[in-house]
Amino acid sequence: MTKKESAGGVIVNEVGEVVLVFTHTHSWQLPKGTVEPGEEYLEAALREIGEEAGIEPDNLNYVKSYPSYSRMSGDKNKFMTIYYFLFRAANQPLTPSMEILKCRWVPIAQVAEKLTYKEDQDFFRSIQNELLSLASEW
Repeated sequence: MTKKESAGGVIVNEVGEVVLVFTHTHSWQLPKGTVEPGEEYLEAALREIGEEAGIEPDNLNYVKSYPSYSRMSGDKNKFMTIYYFLFRAANQPLTPSMEILKCRWVPIAQVAEKLTYKEDQDFFRSIQNELLSLASEW
């Protein structure tokens, strides 16, 4: 079995919504993607957010990093370790890339139930209260 590292973002806007993407594997996920050779995790997360949701790094305010977790990839042939970073961003139109079927802002309270993978749901539930607090501080 192949192993890979992914990095991405939990992006919260001022109205308490988070960006989710619907991928070619027909799964709802937080924006993330493969860490390229020589790339830092944060650098990869910023690149992937731009590629998948159309939010440029200049429009993201870094807040913190989260501990990594692991799960199987959507096509079930790779074991992934995922590194997520928390960002604030103003509510703005999202523009999915060709690899993403759609993306949208989703209210924080609805994100966990929309995520496809149990590990992603568990991760999100573990940070949900923090995100609600962050959104209320805008």
